[in-house]
Amino acid sequence: MKHTLLLLLTLLLLSCNQDKKYRNETPGKPSRDITTGQPETKADTSFWSFFEKFMWDKDFQRSRVSYPIRLTESDIQSRDDWNYLPFYTESEYIPTLASDTLTLFEHDVNAKATKLYIVDFKKKDAAYFEFGRDQRQWSLKKSGTTILKNVPDYEFIDYLIRFSADSLFQVNSVSFPLAASITDADQDFRTVAKTIQRSEWTYWKLTDELHHLLVVSTVPTQSTYRNLFFSGIENGVWVKYTFEKINGKWKLIRIEDYST
Repeated sequence: MKHTLLLLLTLLLLSCNQDKKYRNETPGKPSRDITTGQPETKADTSFWSFFEKFMWDKDFQRSRVSYPIRLTESDIQSRDDWNYLPFYTESEYIPTLASDTLTLFEHDVNAKATKLYIVDFKKKDAAYFEFGRDQRQWSLKKSGTTILKNVPDYEFIDYLIRFSADSLFQVNSVSFPLAASITDADQDFRTVAKTIQRSEWTYWKLTDELHHLLVVSTVPTQSTYRNLFFSGIENGVWVKYTFEKINGKWKLIRIEDYST
């Protein structure tokens, strides 16, 4: 399936109700609002289902922008002037920061606005995209760039930068023996549990592997857990790194690699 999002987003989509109470369709006829008799606006089932299509479908993306809009220091007046934003469609995988899936889902159901940030670790800034929901449909309202300190969960992002830049800090930020679960190609891709000892650890420039990181404004920063997800684009990559704040310090506590 071409449109591959990370497992977190997939779980949200699978959990989301299909808004059946808004559907009153007759074969061959458009849906109509039962109170006004007017053609009914088809509702987005969730923000994540909207964003998946917004990211991949060029025509759909153009139709879901609130014009006029300012983008990369240019004022775009109409859909005829819109240039497609590829987001992660040209990447090998989508790296995303999350913590509590349930909290994100509950917010998604009633959300009227959501802000996405894409952190650029090389430039040390972030692009942001503000989305709003009108008449049960999401659209892009505003976009720009900002400094890292303005990104939600900056404290953890700063930790990732230090984790990647300092080998001593990194090894002291891993909970050894580190639990790991992997799919073994030599065993028909069965899941194998193992542990990684301190002596086996190799310095890892994590931010070089991330390149960019997708952060949602609704990430519950009060949680003591953080998950980094890597979901591949048509290549079978699926990796999750779990961090926990222990005695006030973040620790890498688990690695899961179910790539095929």
